Amino acid sequence: MLFESEEKLENASASLKNNQYADSIYYAYLSIVNTAKALLISDEKQTNTHMGIISQFEEVFASEIQLNVPFFDFIY
Repeated sequence: MLFESEEKLENASASLKNNQYADSIYYAYLSIVNTAKALLISDEKQTNTHMGIISQFEEVFASEIQLNVPFFDFIY
């Protein structure tokens, strides 16, 4: 799962270098969601949809992973 996240980041970087901004944003978003999903799975949580992953990540990891903004705001 984390390999997929790394791959998406590489795609985001390549897209950015080619001035394909929408693709770059999309790949970065997918990388974040995949990473959140991997963390949730490692905590034995069920994941189904992107929105479910984002909501559940906030509930489970908000106290452990410090962001300057809520995860929902960060990703969107």
